[in-house]
Amino acid sequence: MPFDVDGARLLYQVIAGSYERRSIIFTTNIEFSKWGTIFADDKLAASIIDRIVHHGRLIEFTGQSHRISQALMFGKPKPINTPRTPTPKTEKIPDENRNTNLTKNRCDS
Repeated sequence: MPFDVDGARLLYQVIAGSYERRSIIFTTNIEFSKWGTIFADDKLAASIIDRIVHHGRLIEFTGQSHRISQALMFGKPKPINTPRTPTPKTEKIPDENRNTNLTKNRCDS
């Protein structure tokens, strides 16, 4: 999704202000050669890339995406190791004041 010029300049200010002072993590699937189209300015994109790569570490992941391999729309099953939400259990607790039974919900961990 492309930035407008003001948004790109604002991001540049954040990056330049953090340069050699703070850590920033970027995740993207867009290669550096195409950042000029994203930031609406090739020179601004080059300045951003220059600050990122000067002290940065590039970690490139290859292969199939884990999300795609688990995607339900492609007929893949849900992962088995997902945390389960406790099932509410119902118990009847007598109401001594009114001579009726009320239902109280609780969750067992």
